[in-house]
This record gives sequence, structure tokens and C-alpha cells, in this order.
Amino acid sequence: MAGQRNWFVDFIKLIVIHLGLLALFMVGGYVLFCLRSPFPSFVFWTAQGAEGAAGPLFGFLIWLSLLYVRYARKNEADIALAKERTIRDDEPVFICGAVKSVGQILSAPFSGKECAGYCYRVTHTSSEGTGPSRMTTWTDYEGYALSPFVIQSPKGDIRPVPEASKEFYYELPVEKYKASEKRVQEYVRKTDFGAPIKSILGDTSRKKETISEPGNFRFDSAIGDPPEDLDDCTFEERIIQPGEKYYAIGIYKAEGRLLLPDPDVISKPFHIVKGDFTILAKKTRARYIGALICALLALADAAIYFLVIVPKQM
Repeated sequence: MAGQRNWFVDFIKLIVIHLGLLALFMVGGYVLFCLRSPFPSFVFWTAQGAEGAAGPLFGFLIWLSLLYVRYARKNEADIALAKERTIRDDEPVFICGAVKSVGQILSAPFSGKECAGYCYRVTHTSSEGTGPSRMTTWTDYEGYALSPFVIQSPKGDIRPVPEASKEFYYELPVEKYKASEKRVQEYVRKTDFGAPIKSILGDTSRKKETISEPGNFRFDSAIGDPPEDLDDCTFEERIIQPGEKYYAIGIYKAEGRLLLPDPDVISKPFHIVKGDFTILAKKTRARYIGALICALLALADAAIYFLVIVPKQM
């Protein structure tokens, strides 16, 4: 199995690349709009400055449109992968089918449902002033757990083996619960969150992690100084339920019939998703529609500038 990857560094690299491309497109849009006088200005509180925003806006919309197309094409590649009947060692594979637990059955923290894995979060909001924009959401408790399970796909039973991380659950539907439900507060009160740890900034938190084997882990964390009164908190839960249909995309390992994260974990994240590849088809359509809307807005921006604003000032 692959070792732990520095996903944070990869994420920063991806952000830098995207922002760099965005800057190029916005500068390119500005240069394009400078081809006809009157030349726009970057003094945005003047009339010329307001017009100067039209070029960077055009570049931004084109960049966003191409980004939608990029992710739509990735979805199409995943759909093509789903239709392949053969699987090869150390190559990407799309598996879809009902989940079957092959390890200990877990109990979801707040709902109490039987599951193969769960991820939870407890948050509260506080006000730093007046108005909705002053409201801040704080995470008080969070955690996740996974027990061995297989996805019973047409390609055979394959076991996903993610790293011990909450990212695996990100695309699962979220269920919210009220503090008045008895089990909700009981779980937080009874859970061992480990010994207090003080950071270099002076903040205190508690964390406890147990990894029995790859793909079999539990993590619980109490962040900062959580409120003793949980009545105003929000309780969120995501679960992997046996018998329900899910899909995942990763690298197939013939030895043990495992599904492992792709080494390029940032652009190809290792998530489990409830449903089948028709979900991907819907995402693809939505992204192509988003790309078309952004392209049309960019054309409208250019048309207004060159056909309305420029002739008025000539």
C-alpha cells in the first residue's frame, strides 16, 4: 500500500496553478478590451475604471467556463471507466454496488443506525456583531470511523481501503439532528476524546485515533473549548449503510481485491458516493450547462462593452 501522501502540499500546488491561470485570463481580458479606445482604467471609482472591470470580468467568465468543461470531461472519463467490464491490477477502476460489511458492524453516533462507516460533526454559531454576516460557525466535535466492508459490484466484491481521513465521506448525504434527541448528547458525553493537547498558539484540543489495520480506524476530536450546553449546537452525520448502493473510483489491487486511493489524490479524490454512475451523468450535464451560461455571460459582457460603451465615448 502507498504511504501517507502530503495532500496539503498537493492542494496548495493546485490552488496556485488555478489562481495563476485565472490571473492570466483576467489580464488577457483586459488587454483584449484595450484594443479599442477609449482605454479602460484601473481607477475603479471613475467611469473609465468601472468600464475597465469589463475586461477582467470577461477573462474570469471564460476561465470559469473552461473549468466547468474540465470537470465535466473528467466525469465523462469516469462514466467510460464505469462501463468497462475488465479490471486490471494497479489501474483505475470504477466499482458500484451494494455495501456488505465484512468486519464489525458500527453504530452511527447520532442516529444509532447500523453502518460500515460514519463521519460526524458538532457545531455552534456565535455572533461577533449585528446582522447575519457577523455570525460565525465553530466546530466543537468531529470524528469518523470505518470498519472493513466490500462493494458487491458486477466486477466482484472489492474492498475500498482509504487512508484514515474524513475526506472519504465528503460526498455522502448529510443528516442533521437536534440536541433534544437523547442519543445525540449521550454520544458526546460518553466518548473518550483523549488527553488535552496544547498547540504552539496556546489553543487546547483533544484527539484520539485508533488504526487497527488499513481501512479499519476511528478518530474523535474535541476542538478548542466546546460549550458545556449543547442545546444550541447542530449535529451532522454521514454514514455508509450496508445494503445500500454506493460507488467509488480508485486504483485496483488484485492482491486482496482492494480499491486504493489514486496517487493524484487532489485532482482524483478518493470518495465514496451514494448511488450509481447516473449521478455522474447528472453532474456532467450540470457542469456543461454551467460552462454554457458562463460563456454566454462573457459574450454579453463583451457585446455591451464594444457595442454600447465604446461607441458612446468615441
